[in-house]
Amino acid sequence: MKIVCIVLCLLTFIFVMMGPAYYTGVGWATFVSSVGIFVTTSLLTLYLFRVVDTLPSINWIVCEMVYCFAWTVFFFIAACVLAVASSQFRGTFAWAIAAFFAFGAMCAYGFDCYLKFLSWKNNERATGGSNPVVIQQQQRRNNFV
Repeated sequence: MKIVCIVLCLLTFIFVMMGPAYYTGVGWATFVSSVGIFVTTSLLTLYLFRVVDTLPSINWIVCEMVYCFAWTVFFFIAACVLAVASSQFRGTFAWAIAAFFAFGAMCAYGFDCYLKFLSWKNNERATGGSNPVVIQQQQRRNNFV
């Protein structure tokens, strides 16, 4: 899911940069997409190198859920701004395409937030590829029953 978010952030950023820079709302879309690329890539790197396994004191699921929720809202605002700006000004077709990808990123971050919420509700722990603690706890419960 993180790769999908990174790709959509990157496409949004590219198409925002292809349009003219005279509209101030475009700066918000640039900020949201560029920070989204940076933070999501950082999180992906932390999971790939299993850094999350070495820092179990951090509740990664809740942190990511809050981040994904915030970026869902931010991308909704950015996509609406880009859609309105592309309809008001001439020569801004790239902003319309960026708005499409921003709405896609909003959906991707929203779905990821929902998945993080389900994981948090089921008391799962974020792992970098090893067996989650919840599965081990469920196996112990099944052995007692």
